[in-house]
Amino acid sequence: MLSSVHSSLYVDKNGCIRLGNDSGPLIIWHHDSKLENSFDGKITIIEGFTGKSIFIGDQITLSGGLHDLEPTNVTPIIPKTCSNHGYWISGPLKK
Repeated sequence: MLSSVHSSLYVDKNGCIRLGNDSGPLIIWHHDSKLENSFDGKITIIEGFTGKSIFIGDQITLSGGLHDLEPTNVTPIIPKTCSNHGYWISGPLKK
């Protein structure tokens, strides 16, 4: 079952992309999503379901669901520094 969340995209001091702030869940993106540096130095995420581009700091509405257990079939492996506040398993971006 999908739910949705409205929050900002945030990068913590360890480089983990979270919802909202340091205590927000780590976002597990669709496998076709891409992370890029834009020409002006911003971090751009091209979301794999819709192909929409979003930037760190943007307010977004993201479908998916919150999970406490670390996903086991994620590559690359989630760093331990990113695994302490739950996971938002991403569905399509609604922005």
